[in-house]
Amino acid sequence: MLNRNALLSLTVVVTLAAALAVASRPALAEDAPAAEAHWLTSVDEAFAESAKTGKPVMADITGSDWCIWCQRLNAEVFRTDEFKKWAGEHVVLLELDFPKNTPQPAELKAQNAAFKAKYAPDAGYPTLLFMTPQRDVIGAGGYVEGGPKPWIAAAEGVIAQWPKLKPHATLADGQAAAAKTHKPLLVLYTRGDKGQAQAAPMFNDMGLIRYLNFRVTTVQIKADKELSKDEAAALAKLEMDGKLPAGDFQLLALDGAGKAVYTADKLPADLKAELEKALPPIPYNGAWTDDYETASLISGEHKLPMLLAFTISDLPSKLPAGAKLMTDFFPSEEFKTFAKDKLVLVCLDFPRTTEVDGAVMMKRVKVARQFMPREVPTIVLLDPSGKELGRVVYKSEAPKDFVETLQKLLK
Repeated sequence: MLNRNALLSLTVVVTLAAALAVASRPALAEDAPAAEAHWLTSVDEAFAESAKTGKPVMADITGSDWCIWCQRLNAEVFRTDEFKKWAGEHVVLLELDFPKNTPQPAELKAQNAAFKAKYAPDAGYPTLLFMTPQRDVIGAGGYVEGGPKPWIAAAEGVIAQWPKLKPHATLADGQAAAAKTHKPLLVLYTRGDKGQAQAAPMFNDMGLIRYLNFRVTTVQIKADKELSKDEAAALAKLEMDGKLPAGDFQLLALDGAGKAVYTADKLPADLKAELEKALPPIPYNGAWTDDYETASLISGEHKLPMLLAFTISDLPSKLPAGAKLMTDFFPSEEFKTFAKDKLVLVCLDFPRTTEVDGAVMMKRVKVARQFMPREVPTIVLLDPSGKELGRVVYKSEAPKDFVETLQKLLK
């Protein structure tokens, strides 16, 4: 269980993220007719509809005849016109009911139980899973106080975490973007439906998409579309140089100097692993970040442990250790010497009085839910594979003493 301060901090985080997202959303037309919310109960039908429309599935794990919070969510959000309109445009609705008194067909009961056991074995009620057509979980939600507006804002914050691969459409644009960002260029060459079918996993695998979006600049050349004169010449040069043999599918990775460092005429089973071996290491200068996913990639490639700091920095009177961690410990020479070239540094701050972008805060909440710090400030140390080495609560110790504590966790 979270202690009171940690629980309050995460509650405030979710509320703040929702409020910020509400402020940035365009208002819905109040006089627009609401589409009827269509709830499916078949898992297979819901994901078939998701694949057809490209919308995520919103799976509602509920206890309709006994769970008070499920009933409140239904009354305060799901029955409203604003939710119905939003849901019709943005999600495929799937109800997974676990009633205690209402009869339910044995087949439906078994389906719901199997789904929950696979995707949310420890989830309470209500739990809302937002999932891709490939049944990857984007994120989770639940009851949010205040009616449809804050609930929709929170849901949109979760859906916004669904990564999309958006390759540049021309080689020139891709080369320009790669030069600007100093990233390697990954050229995806496809011909016809067969080539596109081979490339499909690159657009569906969330983990791979996150890696590609961070690690490379991607361009897709579709050989069966009309190319400009310059684009055709650039493509012909790659083919003449032997970098891009003609075929239905080809991958080509070029480093900053234009040298081919990786080629494949079919999509490998683990493209991420193949590129990690072929691409030059990700630059890392030791700077702090709040992007856990990026930090995980850097940690893995550089074989460095990661330090995760969970804190509330702006309540010095109530949580003085949180403020001192940021003002006294991290800037200290003892910590800088200890961390330099030895750690990937991630700070996840949950301020109570300072505004933070809603999407950024939702990402921090997601990491906090993964590691569940019982107190703040808490330091968690991970090895390069992501395995937890240990954790410790900072209690305003002298920098030298706390560095020694962290060193023991790393051994």
